Amino acid sequence: MELNDQNERSWYLAYKAITRELTQAEEEEWQELLQTDLELKTDFQHFKSLWEKAGSLPYGQINVKNDWEAVRGRVKSKGRFKPYYKYAAVVVIFMIAAITVWRNEVGTFFYDTQTVSTIIQAPTGSKSYVLLPDSSEVWLNAGSKITFDSQFGISNRKVILDGEAFFDVEKDEVPFQVFTSKYDVKVLGTAFNIRAYKDDNAVVTTLVRGSLSINNIITAKGRKSALLEPGDRLTLKKDSRTAIVEKGANVNLETSWKDGWLTISSESLGELAKKLERLYDVQISFEREELKNYRYTGKIKQLSLEQVLKALALTSPVKFDISEKTVTISLAESESKKYRSLKKSKN
Repeated sequence: MELNDQNERSWYLAYKAITRELTQAEEEEWQELLQTDLELKTDFQHFKSLWEKAGSLPYGQINVKNDWEAVRGRVKSKGRFKPYYKYAAVVVIFMIAAITVWRNEVGTFFYDTQTVSTIIQAPTGSKSYVLLPDSSEVWLNAGSKITFDSQFGISNRKVILDGEAFFDVEKDEVPFQVFTSKYDVKVLGTAFNIRAYKDDNAVVTTLVRGSLSINNIITAKGRKSALLEPGDRLTLKKDSRTAIVEKGANVNLETSWKDGWLTISSESLGELAKKLERLYDVQISFEREELKNYRYTGKIKQLSLEQVLKALALTSPVKFDISEKTVTISLAESESKKYRSLKKSKN
């Protein structure tokens, strides 16, 4: 692993530690880093001190809109800024202190004490399309968000992803980097899909075209790296911390969500319920735990929630009760007998 890759990972974790967004696994990794890297620990304490001092800054005097427009103007003058976004998303642009940290060639850390960060979010129940300042395109799946700073498109092309996104990256000399909770992705120009929801059992990256360098893959045997070719899919299982690269993956299966399809490949109803909660902004509960084990394969157009649930009920002995934003899944007794008889006949 290259030193720069490790530095990126360390300060990605530092950022999440400061903003109190570390997962349990990341917290363990972060504490281990602080114990083994005394230089990092010292620099982080400095970083943390600056952050805490930021609490006394006169935020009420900051005009976020005007400040952001000024940043846009500076970027546009360098010929790297597209003067518009195209998305139906929640966008948060905020001023913060002591958030941008980088190391120069001799190992000294510099701190940008005032920078602008942008969060673009697709809330549960919706998907979003974003045109980034470097002309790269991003499709955000429901319940997902990306974060990038004011230097995006100037000195870096770094985004933090929480959730699922399809990236079609504009080719540039500056690498495009995506940071997730489990590994980092670096490219120059390519198209790929990353699914990295916090509550999913796996983080999955699928390459459509170009090439991908995946670094800092946290496995049970230490940190790993991988280079993907078109059609490759890397799956990192969170429970076993094992990473597998599959050749000839079904790219359409992984990316059809951005075109309005719900594609399922031998997924349990429990796993599928998580997807439906994000897509339709509902809460799903099961009357019996064993119902979560029914598995599905197929492709359904994302119509209304009721239509999707009815389609699922056609292939398993379950029924659904919808009450406002709550869905209850229970056993359909009459269909259960038919289902058991069909299974016996197949055997």
